[in-house]
Amino acid sequence: ETHACPHCREPLSKWRVPDDPSIAWTSEYLYLCFNDACPFVVRGWRVMWDQGVPGHSYRYLFDPETGGSTTVAIRGLHDLKPGIVDTG
Repeated sequence: ETHACPHCREPLSKWRVPDDPSIAWTSEYLYLCFNDACPFVVRGWRVMWDQGVPGHSYRYLFDPETGGSTTVAIRGLHDLKPGIVDTG
């Protein structure tokens, strides 16, 4: 499956949802934009600052089971990257 970020058009990376009871995702895998230069991520630092959450941004997330998308918060550009599934 190939999916693209609607904000930067880069391919989304398959990401394994952590085995954590506090996470409510029903899918085993989700697709995230890990392009650190994505305008969505870059703009997110300022948006979160303005909302009183300094030091955070977010990444675009697509759920292939539901077809829905949302954001996932990050505190740094390396957050969530250990969960990337190598598909090649």
